[in-house]
Amino acid sequence: MSITPYSLVQFILDGQDIRTDAVGLMVDRTKGVYLVEFNPDEIWSGYDGKMTAVFRPAFGEEVKVPVVDFQAEIPPDAIHAPWVRVGVYAKDGNVTYPTVFSSRIAIQDGTYII
Repeated sequence: MSITPYSLVQFILDGQDIRTDAVGLMVDRTKGVYLVEFNPDEIWSGYDGKMTAVFRPAFGEEVKVPVVDFQAEIPPDAIHAPWVRVGVYAKDGNVTYPTVFSSRIAIQDGTYII
């Protein structure tokens, strides 16, 4: 049995709005499995390599990770039940261009080693 290296969660960037149509099962405390992909409109296309994904879990601190080729791995610190919200921003010189946060994405409780 092998584990799929990545489960892809796709987000549509439409100006400063962010949305996703479907998210599969996401389990608390999962590491190295979930990858987000941002599908940008023409406004965002010039910001490749200048973007940061922001994960806001229901509990805990926001987690920021760089976006490379419009993709970012969801860090385990951001995957906590019962939900997480996702946003992204770009910085280019004096310009900062953020999205709103996405709707809540459900995270299921998972087993773990203590």
